[in-house]
Amino acid sequence: MIGIRDLEVAYEQDIALKQLNMSVPAGATCAVIGPSGCGKTTLLYALAGLVRPQSGEIAIAGAPLSGLRQGTGLILQDYGLLPWKTVYDNLAFPLKARGGAGAEVNDRVGAMLAALGLESLGHRLPGELSGGQKQRVAIGRTLVLEPDLLLMDEASSALDALTKERIQDLVLEAHKARGFTLVVVTHNIEEAAFLGQRIFIMSQGRITSVLENPHFGEADFRDHPSFFELRQRIRRHLYEAN
Repeated sequence: MIGIRDLEVAYEQDIALKQLNMSVPAGATCAVIGPSGCGKTTLLYALAGLVRPQSGEIAIAGAPLSGLRQGTGLILQDYGLLPWKTVYDNLAFPLKARGGAGAEVNDRVGAMLAALGLESLGHRLPGELSGGQKQRVAIGRTLVLEPDLLLMDEASSALDALTKERIQDLVLEAHKARGFTLVVVTHNIEEAAFLGQRIFIMSQGRITSVLENPHFGEADFRDHPSFFELRQRIRRHLYEAN
């Protein structure tokens, strides 16, 4: 699904990504983790087509990436909701922007509200929602377009621990149901361990190591010793890289 070769991105004299290589199979999930300033958000924006690299190649679904891509969904840290539109209208907006209308939009938005447990909140504005509810709306607004690639930038960083886990569970359930490829950028070790089948450790614009998660998606994974062991491996690699 994703193939990156020798990618370099610079902001004036500041090199954000340096000869970066990465691959993610179709339908798989990966977590990209590293300290602030290591280049992980730049990598995500490059995958979204929002940042133009100075050199190197990005291919998604076998095609070179040259800009914004219709099948890619992006969920930002600040949710990106339209504050003057209701929850229903926030979900309907991207469908209408692509020419959807009438019963089709209503059916898809209604199904998404039900899937997210937001049926009773469709009439509310974002300012009337909790952080977890806003995050569910942001996820729904992206998933309603049925992307084959979902990119998430620190998507649960502002939430309390319990709400964070519920959002992670929701993302995992959506991935299992829909089969999209998922890239999660995070600085949270637990989130990387839970959502990543493959975990990329970043430091100073490069991927320094890749960890496999053979227990990804197992029932009650957070309660297993293997989850603790994976967290320790991630932590050790982060220390070694930085």
